[in-house]
Amino acid sequence: MNLAIHKTKYGRNRGFTMVELLTVSIMFAIITAAVATSIGAGIKVQTVIHNNAEDDQEARTVMDYLLKDIGSAYVSQNNQNTFFVCPGSTDGNILMLSTRDHLIQMDSGYNSNPMNTNLMSSPAGSQNQPVQSDLSLVSYYFDQQTGELRRFATCAPNRSLVPGLSPGNSMSSTSVSTVTDYGRLISSHIKNIEFTFYDQNGNNYSDWDFDPMGTQITPDTQTQFPSVMQIQIMMKFPDGSEKQYSASVTPAMTYAFGASTSTSSTGSSTPGGM
Repeated sequence: MNLAIHKTKYGRNRGFTMVELLTVSIMFAIITAAVATSIGAGIKVQTVIHNNAEDDQEARTVMDYLLKDIGSAYVSQNNQNTFFVCPGSTDGNILMLSTRDHLIQMDSGYNSNPMNTNLMSSPAGSQNQPVQSDLSLVSYYFDQQTGELRRFATCAPNRSLVPGLSPGNSMSSTSVSTVTDYGRLISSHIKNIEFTFYDQNGNNYSDWDFDPMGTQITPDTQTQFPSVMQIQIMMKFPDGSEKQYSASVTPAMTYAFGASTSTSSTGSSTPGGM
């Protein structure tokens, strides 16, 4: 009798009760929620890190262009196609300069094989042969409404090709029919960009006009490069965040007309108002 009761009590097969199922379900839901929350937080952090890296990379690209162009800026009294002009405006053509930092461009008439001594397949003076110079002429155009910053560059020694270089900061004789005529888009998230120039005596200016042609574009006409130039960029990104980047640079050549002295070019850029 006792043995039969023992078998009935401990030996029979039985399923889970509703209480046990409910307990396991709750525990499983809690664990799943915790794991999902952890994964979601990790993905969010990874997204933020990725977006920040992309934001910083875009700002770094803009700064690299500006620092290289300004650091290699060149103006000569003997070359009227050289200039260094910043009108001090916060919109439109904000900076125009001639610089030694450029890449000589070969047209289709040149043989692209560097091992071939026959470098030019078209005759000298051919219309297919572009006019070249040891300088590039550069203009930066900023559209404050769209946040776009464009860089126009040409290696042709013709200042009339540069948008915005004519007196009064109006457009030059070049026909500008579309926004792409202002140059290559290098950023589309700029809220504001400012330049501050310092002369040899430490005086600061929001504009600078160093132009052998004598076409006064800014209130003050200069006869040399600024001693130091500061760049401040405020960028606004699609997620609504704003970041400020700043840098300073000294042109490689700071001299008055006819008297040159060489200095080293410096530049740095860091986020967050360094």
